[in-house]
Amino acid sequence: MFKKLFVGFIVMVFAFTSVPVTSYAAVEVGDNLKLFGDVRIRLEFDDRDPASGADKDSRERPRYRLRFGAKYQTAYAPLSMGFRLATGGNLNSPHTNLATASRTNHGDALDVNRAFLKLKFGESGTLLAGKFGLPLWQQTEQFWDEDIQPEGFAAAYTASLADAGSLTVAAGYVYLTNSGWESDLFENDTATVWQVAHKGKFNGMGTVLAATGLHTDDGDNSGDWSGVSVDNDPAFYMFSGQINTKVDDVKVRIGADYHVSDADYTGQSDDHDEGYVIHGRASKGKYGIRYYYYDIEEFSVPSYAGSLLTQDNFPNSNGTAPVGFEGHRIQFDYKVAKGVSTDFRVYFNDGKSDNYGYGETANAERDRYQLNINAKF
Repeated sequence: MFKKLFVGFIVMVFAFTSVPVTSYAAVEVGDNLKLFGDVRIRLEFDDRDPASGADKDSRERPRYRLRFGAKYQTAYAPLSMGFRLATGGNLNSPHTNLATASRTNHGDALDVNRAFLKLKFGESGTLLAGKFGLPLWQQTEQFWDEDIQPEGFAAAYTASLADAGSLTVAAGYVYLTNSGWESDLFENDTATVWQVAHKGKFNGMGTVLAATGLHTDDGDNSGDWSGVSVDNDPAFYMFSGQINTKVDDVKVRIGADYHVSDADYTGQSDDHDEGYVIHGRASKGKYGIRYYYYDIEEFSVPSYAGSLLTQDNFPNSNGTAPVGFEGHRIQFDYKVAKGVSTDFRVYFNDGKSDNYGYGETANAERDRYQLNINAKF
C-alpha cells in the first residue's frame, strides 16, 4: 500500500505542474518496478586508551542511516536497471552523526550509492555495469567493506553440479581512480577482483569453500603507495570455509577466513601481510548470538594508496578502517517482526605491538558498544 501511495504522490506532483510528462514505459509498482529502503538508528559509545599513557578518552556518537532505491525490469527481458541513494559521503560508511545545530543545511544530501545496468545471460549468468555491490560471497567484510559500492564492470555465473552442489565464478574490473588525460589509454588505477566458490553438503551439513583475489594496478605509474613504502601493485587473497548445521532447533554456523597479500614493505623482512578471522554464530527463532576473532596484519587485506577497502566496524585510529590489530566482536540479534530488527554489538580492538605505522597505533586499546535499530521495506 505504501509503495502505491508513494508512486501516486509523485504522479500527482507532476499532474499539478504545467510541464507535459511523456511516459515511455508502463511502470507498475510490484510488477516491473520494485521500491525498497531502510532506516537505521544507531547508538554508539567508544572508549580509547592511548598507548602513550595519556588520559583515556570517550565518545558518544548517535547516528542514523537512510537508504532508498528501486529496481526496474525493462521491456527487454534480460536487462534490468537499479539505483540506490544513501546518506553520508564517507567511503566506508553511509551513517551520519546526529548534530542538529552544526549542520549547514537540514540533514545531509543523499549520495548516489548504486546506479547500474544488469544483464542476465545463459541459465544463471549476470553482467553488471556502473556502480554496484560486488557479486562476491563473504562471511565477514574484512576483505571488502560492503558499504563501498565499486564502480566498473562485473560478471558472475553459477553452474549446478547436481548432487555435488554448485560452483560460482565471479570477476570484476573496478576503477579506483580516474586519471583523466594521459599519454596513452588504460592508465587509470584499477583493481581486478575474482572469486571461485563452491556450495555443497557433507553429512547433512551445508558447506562453502571459496578462494578470492583482488589485484591492484597503478595504471599511470604515479607511485601512489610511495608514502608507506609499499610496491605499487599489491595483490590480496582470501581463502574461506564455512559449515552450516542444526542442533535440535538451533541453527549453527562456523567459519574461517585466511588473508594474505604479496605486499612488499621496503626495508623490512616481515611484510605484515597475513591475517585471519574465525567466527561462530547460533540462532533460534527470533534470537541470535555471534562471536568473531580477528588477527589482521597491516597489509593483509585490500587497501590502495591509503584508502582502506576493508570493514570499518571496529573503532580505529586512522579515520578509515582498522588494520594491524587483534580484535573481538560479540553480537546479540533480535528479530522484532518482518523487516524490523535490532542488535547489540561489542568490539574490542588492540593495536598490534609491532605495527610499522600504516595500521593501528601500536598497543593502543579501543572499545566500542553499539545498539542498532533497523527497519526496512
